Amino acid sequence: MSEVDETQTQVSGSQSTAAVEIALISAAMVQPARVFDDADHVTPTMFSSPLSGFVWSVAQAVYERERGLDAALLLSACQGDPVYRDAGARVVECVTAGGMPSLAGSYARDIHDAYTRRQLGGVSLRIRQVVDDGDMPTDEIVENARAWIDQCDETITQAPMIGEDLEGWTEQWMNGVRLVPFPWESLNRAAGGLAPGALTVVAGAPSNGKSILALQAAEGVAGNGLAVSYSSTEMTQRELMNRLVAAASEVSITKIQRHEADDDEKARWRAASRRVATLPIAVNPRTTVSVRGIRSHARSLMRRGPLGAIVVDYLQQVDSTSHKHSEYEAMNEVSKQLKALALEMQVPVIVVSSVNRNRRQGQNPRDVPPTLDDLRGSGTIGHDADLVIFTEIDPEDPGTALLYIAKNRNGERNTWVNLRNRSYVMRFDDPSHRGGGL
Repeated sequence: MSEVDETQTQVSGSQSTAAVEIALISAAMVQPARVFDDADHVTPTMFSSPLSGFVWSVAQAVYERERGLDAALLLSACQGDPVYRDAGARVVECVTAGGMPSLAGSYARDIHDAYTRRQLGGVSLRIRQVVDDGDMPTDEIVENARAWIDQCDETITQAPMIGEDLEGWTEQWMNGVRLVPFPWESLNRAAGGLAPGALTVVAGAPSNGKSILALQAAEGVAGNGLAVSYSSTEMTQRELMNRLVAAASEVSITKIQRHEADDDEKARWRAASRRVATLPIAVNPRTTVSVRGIRSHARSLMRRGPLGAIVVDYLQQVDSTSHKHSEYEAMNEVSKQLKALALEMQVPVIVVSSVNRNRRQGQNPRDVPPTLDDLRGSGTIGHDADLVIFTEIDPEDPGTALLYIAKNRNGERNTWVNLRNRSYVMRFDDPSHRGGGL
């Protein structure tokens, strides 16, 4: 490639990056919550245009302050700045750019990639300069070059010594950090509870209570005043609400739907509805669930208050963005992403999972306990999980739900826990529970 061609390519690339930056700001004025979630790692310094970077920083500040963003708000906030006098004109340019919120993630990746390439270009010139000077020892050049390259990407993880954080963490752990309890004391005694940053897998065959367990655990977290992000691939928000009300009122959904409930049951249902309405549980509205979408929904909730847990029902239906060819590869990818999400958000992530269809057919589960290999598409799921609970309805006593703790990093494992099966009202209870509604 000639010098002229190379220069033209660089100019074209710069123009393209500038257009992408404008498109991202444009999209933020259409759906700010989605765009700021999908592009949360983009900082003003990453913009090739300082003017666009300034407008982006103002847009973020306006959204945080107003809990909303539109062209009028952004234009008002940008006008009159003594340094960036053309900021208002840039906002108008962004308004007409037609940026698409659904492409915010793509815009963000392009901006981040262009920023990193510019930084690497500067580092390459710096390395070339110290090499040509000939004054610096080669081993020092290598170490400096590594440090300079690391500084090119603001998302590269730092490497603090463990002692720099240990004392503060010890005090925080002893005085405030606790496992989030399950709503069943018998399970808490065995499993210890839900740990921040931990991935909990609740697995079982169809109609064996795995979704009941997950939803009731979510209700328990929300009952402590902590928000829960709930993503379901099989149930609508209304269906989840009905399940919560049925469990709280101890009145079956079928009775309500068939108009067979008596006055007392109707009163309990209405009272339970009012209680459920106060629970900080938010259902992910997206019909197609991906880890990226789950993360975006959870981060939106965190802006409104403390996040207590993320629930995903269920694992095998979560979209893999890596386009793996087999279910095994796709589930491995999703499993790793969900574990990374738990660590990033520092909240428990509860994931419902299917099991292999041919697992111990006709055998009593107590005689042949489930293993991690029974997880459908197992692969790394059992490895990534911190807690794995299998749910079974006792074939000899349908009124008993059998929970088997196959893996546990914070308590007992290879142990059974018995709960009362009251699936007709969408709940499990400790054996000592005697009912009584709200």
